[in-house]
Amino acid sequence: MEAEKNHTRALKGISAEDVKRMFRGISVEISSTAPEGLADFIREIVERVTLDASSFEAVISLRFGPQKSGVLLASPRGFEPRLSP
Repeated sequence: MEAEKNHTRALKGISAEDVKRMFRGISVEISSTAPEGLADFIREIVERVTLDASSFEAVISLRFGPQKSGVLLASPRGFEPRLSP
């Protein structure tokens, strides 16, 4: 819940120039990605596509920000001996 609030606060501070910079970055990424990797890349950034059946207009919703891996545990850092009682 706290992470979602932090993301919302961060998104409120994004300017039009920030969005342009993000799209430029996506453009560079797409142009440098091998064709067989484009489908995976598109799946990562596209959240939803909504098609209006009467006008055939499509709205594409993109996903920005950290990706959720599903793993919420810290990675192990090595052996740390326990203190003696």
